[in-house]
Amino acid sequence: MRDAVTAAHGNWFSLLEGVIADARQVGEVRTDTDIPQLAFELVALLETANAESVLHHNFTCYQRATNGIRNRLLGVATDPALLPDTP
Repeated sequence: MRDAVTAAHGNWFSLLEGVIADARQVGEVRTDTDIPQLAFELVALLETANAESVLHHNFTCYQRATNGIRNRLLGVATDPALLPDTP
């Protein structure tokens, strides 16, 4: 079981890093973006929101995660207009 979860987790990070790299390649993400760091931060926000909602039945955490993700993406976007105004 542990091996399956580890593989899935690694696949998730690889997918996210690939999407960020693709966005950088087409000029939507700054060239100086640390892709593994950005992926880590986005996953951390998502996983923390999920844990908070499951453990504490606190669903406002999803909005907090959305805001954090949007702010982080604004920081690396070459054109912030590509992101939605509101989550």
